[in-house]
Amino acid sequence: MHKLLEYLNKILLYGLLVNGLIWLFFNLRTSIVIISLAAFLSSLALTFVIDKKGLKDYSIFINLALWINLCGEMAFYYGNYFGYDKILHFSVGLFITIIVYENFHKNLKIDKQMIFFVVLGMLCAWEILEYSTMAFFDFPSMGVFKNGAMLQSPLDDTMYDLIMGSLGSLVYLIFRVENVGPRLVNLVRKNSKKKVRI
Repeated sequence: MHKLLEYLNKILLYGLLVNGLIWLFFNLRTSIVIISLAAFLSSLALTFVIDKKGLKDYSIFINLALWINLCGEMAFYYGNYFGYDKILHFSVGLFITIIVYENFHKNLKIDKQMIFFVVLGMLCAWEILEYSTMAFFDFPSMGVFKNGAMLQSPLDDTMYDLIMGSLGSLVYLIFRVENVGPRLVNLVRKNSKKKVRI
């Protein structure tokens, strides 16, 4: 299973590069070329940092998040499916929390509230980057638009992105750290046994 995940991660990583080159050579869309190649380089850099921390197995979450974003750009999901962006931010919050929790839990044993705020800070940093690309380069990275009409203002988009990322983080922290999963299973089993006796 470990080897399978390692191969899958490599396919996802180098798939970003191959995707960018295909779009470049077929002269399809320059924005996809830039996003694909930037995602590939970002994945290499982040994987290098994660490997240094001894969390090599978790780099697959970075590549999954980058592919979710890339698919949204390639297939115009952001404009056509209003909830796609929110699914992406929920997933990113979840994935970042997994990586941060596994790093801090192994090394520092810090509590879940601190992990939540570290992840929230990372989500805020991303939103600042989105704002910067819009303010300085006029790249439409904030707000939700469809056929030129604004469906959601940049401020609302940013707030919903932070909320969804925070929810993704909380879901992992509650189910992983608080061990809610086994408790729910036991509760369901107890209730089903009571119903059978009646």
